[in-house]
Amino acid sequence: MTKGVEKSSRNYTIEDLEAVLDKLPYQVWMKDKNGKHIYINKLGAENIGLSKDEIIGKSDYDIREYNMAIKCVETDSKLMENN
Repeated sequence: MTKGVEKSSRNYTIEDLEAVLDKLPYQVWMKDKNGKHIYINKLGAENIGLSKDEIIGKSDYDIREYNMAIKCVETDSKLMENN
């Protein structure tokens, strides 16, 4: 074993985790520090009215009505401030 590198004992993949998130009755998404979507689950994409591929890499300003995008950005800022 290389120093500083641990061998993972997990027996699941990122695809397995995304399949679970897609089955949740909640919207789930992740954004990078610049506000670009890096993940969104099936329900989140359906509620926006776009496919996951159309959302990933985009900001709220790219995919939402302007006033809603402002609210999303404000909420994101509060969440990041409060860690």
